[in-house]
Amino acid sequence: MHIVDDAPPNHPWRLCSGPVLRRCADKVAADVRAHALWRRGDTVGWAVSGGLDSLCGMRLLCALRRRLGHRLVALHVDHGVAPTRAHAEALVAAACADLGLPLHVARVSVPRGPDWEARARHARYAALADLGDRAGCQVVATGHHADDQAETLLLRLCRGAGMDALAGILTARGDGVVRPLLGLTRATLRDLHGSLPWWSDPGNDDLHPARNRVRHLALPALVAAEPDAVAGLCRSAQALALGRNGARTWMGAALAGGWHRDGEALVVERPRVPADRGAWSELLRWAAETLGAPLPTVRATRQFFAVAALGDGRSCRLRGLWVSVTADRYRFECAPQQ
Repeated sequence: MHIVDDAPPNHPWRLCSGPVLRRCADKVAADVRAHALWRRGDTVGWAVSGGLDSLCGMRLLCALRRRLGHRLVALHVDHGVAPTRAHAEALVAAACADLGLPLHVARVSVPRGPDWEARARHARYAALADLGDRAGCQVVATGHHADDQAETLLLRLCRGAGMDALAGILTARGDGVVRPLLGLTRATLRDLHGSLPWWSDPGNDDLHPARNRVRHLALPALVAAEPDAVAGLCRSAQALALGRNGARTWMGAALAGGWHRDGEALVVERPRVPADRGAWSELLRWAAETLGAPLPTVRATRQFFAVAALGDGRSCRLRGLWVSVTADRYRFECAPQQ
């Protein structure tokens, strides 16, 4: 059954029924339900920058309101950096007015300097969370799609990431941020959006950031060699996420009754863990997650292998954790950040 809001001809931003909309609506609705991203009656805050992905996604979630039963509000964050941001906000305002959506706007200032992109992203998510709270949202949804997932996986593979990172962009982050469009490609969204305008961030054409080089150079070359590359990379990320979640579940079951708290420390019976690097790697990640410490890097995991193999009372510091191993136990505790 295909249920989408009808689009009167005098409302250009409302999507018209057709095969592309039905296909996209079916996929997003199935993913929302499969991952329980939100429930009927929830208010969903949509992060809209004015770009193609966010404008098209907002229109799509509007069309799915009857089918999924959610209320939708728009959340817009202005960094005040790009000279054309006023154009972006004007597009967002026009779209929201036509779609009948409440629009909440925040302005943040992030000084230029080292790690500006990471700091701007942190400020953006903080602003979105604040806007979402004030708007009564149960979740904040972003327009990340399949191409973003493919780019992320390629970047992390090139950097030698472990399984946690190779799970890619999570459908639900666990902090109220969800990504319902991961099953759709950028090309599909462009087709769905049609001839309506969108804002193009001039920073996206700068080939200095690694992600832009992957987006404009590496991924198109890969698709030229293997047309199904984007879908294949997304399937790999999904498989790795399933494997990662399964490993967590099995680790918890295997250690049941074999660990305890000693004050702020976590103590695990050493005989409960096979003397195998894969098992040691899962143990270290499980301990970090249980203690709320940063997940271990590949380098930290290798350091732990050396200590775990000896089991002679040695200890070491591993990215936010103090670890010691004796003949009969592993002991983990949080260490102050240096």
